[in-house]
Amino acid sequence: MNTDTTKKPWDGLLASVIVRPLIPTAITPNHLTTLRLAVGLAAALVVAHGGQSWLVAGTLLYILSNFIDHTDGALARSRGTHSEWGAVYDQWCDGLVQVLVFAGIGIGLRESWLGLAAPIVGVVFAAAVACIFIINARGEKTIGNEASDQPTFAGFEIEDVLYLVPLVAVFGWLPFFIVSGSIGAPIYLTWSAWRQRRLQIATSAAQSTDSSPDAGA
Repeated sequence: MNTDTTKKPWDGLLASVIVRPLIPTAITPNHLTTLRLAVGLAAALVVAHGGQSWLVAGTLLYILSNFIDHTDGALARSRGTHSEWGAVYDQWCDGLVQVLVFAGIGIGLRESWLGLAAPIVGVVFAAAVACIFIINARGEKTIGNEASDQPTFAGFEIEDVLYLVPLVAVFGWLPFFIVSGSIGAPIYLTWSAWRQRRLQIATSAAQSTDSSPDAGA
């Protein structure tokens, strides 16, 4: 992620402020990643229970987990440290939470107008999200962080729309949300794969130019 604070999304800026008291402590970024995972798993269990109150409570836990996800990187940057294992741990915890929560929402909506189709729709949504995380992880290894950069506008990333999920739950719109997600996530997956392919071609072309005999002339 870009370390230039003028280009950070708002939640990233807030996370940078919140972790400042933690800088001189023994708390590590991996501790925060584990906290994010624990809250995310709790969110998945709560939404899977079903019922309006449980769905609202679970989605609130979900966005809390998503916000905590920004704090581990913010703490690592504030200390000027970087852990390869920590980055992988964070990435896989992130993917696991997203997949389980979306699948859990589908299960929790089994009594909605979607009926038994709700778990299936939730799994489709979750599977597409899982694929997005996998190709982003591979892209970051071969291309760099730009492989997983998201479209931004006025300090908001495209994923920030997920902060609205509790509001969607309050109004009873979660069935429409997972149906939309089961359509939109595969589209975003296709776009991400196409974008990474273009970046790989551009990177390979640049490397070929740099290594050519005339490059140093």
